[in-house]
Amino acid sequence: MLDSVFSYMLKKQEKPDIIYAHFLYNISYAVYLKEKYNIPLVGMEHWSILNQSELSSDIIYRGQIAYQGANKIIAVSNSLKEQICRHFKKDSIVIHNMINEEFFQSSIRKYTHRGKLKYISIGSLIHRKGYDILIKALSEVARYSLDWELRIVGGGPEEKNLQNLIKQLGLESNIKMIGQKNKQEIKSLLYDSDVFIFSSRAENFSVAVLEALSAGLPVVATTCGGIRECIHERNGILVPVEDISELAKSISDISKNIELYDKQSIADECKKFFSPSVITKEITDVFRDVVNEC
Repeated sequence: MLDSVFSYMLKKQEKPDIIYAHFLYNISYAVYLKEKYNIPLVGMEHWSILNQSELSSDIIYRGQIAYQGANKIIAVSNSLKEQICRHFKKDSIVIHNMINEEFFQSSIRKYTHRGKLKYISIGSLIHRKGYDILIKALSEVARYSLDWELRIVGGGPEEKNLQNLIKQLGLESNIKMIGQKNKQEIKSLLYDSDVFIFSSRAENFSVAVLEALSAGLPVVATTCGGIRECIHERNGILVPVEDISELAKSISDISKNIELYDKQSIADECKKFFSPSVITKEITDVFRDVVNEC
């Protein structure tokens, strides 16, 4: 089917200089096109499943085809680069995820004493995202302060379980699950928030965290995947994965010291490293190198 579509495309336009494929399975299929049509292939990998200690035989099989067949592999974090090397003995180039330019187009709202602190977290409502951990951590925070609210943006199979947990812990007035939102709505919510919380059990390099940083929000985040590559003491706090008590303490600490975080500096640093103009140049440089080598 892929070959049929590609053959049809070649009747309409010239053969491309390069094939650019995302995710292990798509890269493995693209290897077929590379070999049949003699077109160099660059693969971009950001699949979180590769962080597991053991992979299925099918993933190993497809991964060998994909990573050994591609001319270059790009990984979105150093931790993912290490996993690709460990599982498949293939070196890769690290180029981080980028975020849409529109997230950098609003002026940063300075923090003001407006009473209730607004926390926000964004992601699919699945076990891997660790929202159960976040809700339990906030139940500890609520023992000392009720002057906050959390908005959870996203949908997924864990929604009912999480709603039940919120009710069980008596946090209905503090935690609101507001469903899925489009990018413009997410941008507005971020600019109307004070702190972003990332409680994931496993991740490679979170775009949601980058979007929060682009709005100048300090971040409390679990140390999974490449999160250490964008969060440091000037823009947030890192906590161990699945550590409820430490997550609660860090949320309390960042709330008490919210005015110490320079929102404009946080946004400026994010733009410096993760804006489209920066990331697309890095990717284009890889394309040029591969084409020249071939």
